[in-house]
Amino acid sequence: MSEHKENQGFKGGSGEFCEKCPYRNLSPKPSVFSKDSGDGSMDSGKTSEHPSVWIKTTDKENIPIDPKKIICIYQSENHPRHKLLYFSDTQFYEIHATWEFCEELFKTHGVPYFIAKKRDCIVNIHAIERIERKALRLRHNIHVRLGKGKFTQLKQALEK
Repeated sequence: MSEHKENQGFKGGSGEFCEKCPYRNLSPKPSVFSKDSGDGSMDSGKTSEHPSVWIKTTDKENIPIDPKKIICIYQSENHPRHKLLYFSDTQFYEIHATWEFCEELFKTHGVPYFIAKKRDCIVNIHAIERIERKALRLRHNIHVRLGKGKFTQLKQALEK
């Protein structure tokens, strides 16, 4: 039976691929919430000391991100079900997600957030550089307009 598995490309029962298998360079599909390997080999937006999350972009790429590095999450103008995740290194990814998923992403990783405009933008509070009456200036010169009555709510959120 082990010969049969080796002919299919597997070594024993470990799930590893043998050298003859054409699919040996493939790795298992990442789970939705998986931890960073800790070797620092991840791309921008990630660090080895924080847990990473695997997201799938609209281009069908699986990318590990660090939710604490997200500056803000914007609603895509062209696709109502797509969100744009902006990172501190001026990089962004477009993903297919709901607002509930975006809020849960911040909550589960302990990122303080503020809904600047309902169904339009969620902001990482640590990314705020300057507060104006009707807008916020975030890191990397990103401007976010505040929704009606949100200025008072922001002041209350910052006092906590």
